[in-house]
Amino acid sequence: MISGADGFLGGALSSAFVRSGWNVFGLVRDLAAKAIPAGLSDAFDYSFPDQIAEDALRLPIDLFVHNAFTSRLDVKTDSAINIEATRFLLQQFPRSRFALISTMSSHAGAYSRYGRTKLRMESMMDSARDLIVRPGFIVGNGGIFRRLAKSLAKLPVVPLFYGSSRPIHTVALDDISRSVVRLAESQRTGTWPVGEEAPLTIREFYGTILDWLGNKQRFLPFPGELSLLLLRIAESCGMRLPFTAENLLGLKGLIPYDMAPTVEALGFRPSTLRETLARMDPATVCASED
Repeated sequence: MISGADGFLGGALSSAFVRSGWNVFGLVRDLAAKAIPAGLSDAFDYSFPDQIAEDALRLPIDLFVHNAFTSRLDVKTDSAINIEATRFLLQQFPRSRFALISTMSSHAGAYSRYGRTKLRMESMMDSARDLIVRPGFIVGNGGIFRRLAKSLAKLPVVPLFYGSSRPIHTVALDDISRSVVRLAESQRTGTWPVGEEAPLTIREFYGTILDWLGNKQRFLPFPGELSLLLLRIAESCGMRLPFTAENLLGLKGLIPYDMAPTVEALGFRPSTLRETLARMDPATVCASED
């Protein structure tokens, strides 16, 4: 069973498990309105935090991949709802092994509410039985990457908050979906970060994307804490800007990971950002609808 099976990552996970021969069921937000990934044995409605189709609860589920995460309200409400949803699903599927899709933003020094919420969700897993996967920044035609690429294509300068040397690991959409399948099938437990081996600095990260877009690299440093304060004031006034306070807190909390154990467990090396972008067409990504 995969929660959020109709989303950007959820759809890729669904397809990867189907290709590997799994009998895959999906939980989606609105079954009537969504395009369900091909190959699923069945799909069921699920609304955060605890509204789920009764038929789904009667299924014998060996592995529950908890990928869904709502961010439709405000950050405080989202945090409580996502934690409650995780608790509910654990209670409803007590015999299932869980694979939680977390984030590299989830660690003890996290500043963002998103990272801290994911860390709280991780703490609800059984480390001796369950699997926690922390993807790097996911690169593919959708999700946050597509929105970032569109913004970088338009911005006259790229702001650098908290300096230019913050480390960031990226991971291709197909690499992370394949990795989750391999870790699950090899009965791995505990926490596994997945991404390119050597992190980029945040300046290298933006610069590689700008090169791919064919744009000149123009960067402008901004003081992180002052920018964070101004963004919070703007958001309290209802203003919508290209960057949010949560975005800045995510940047502030970036840390490097040792990827060697993961690479050994996977049996393959996840692509670098440059390798991933070489397989993608910037015109197609930037023309896609959000």
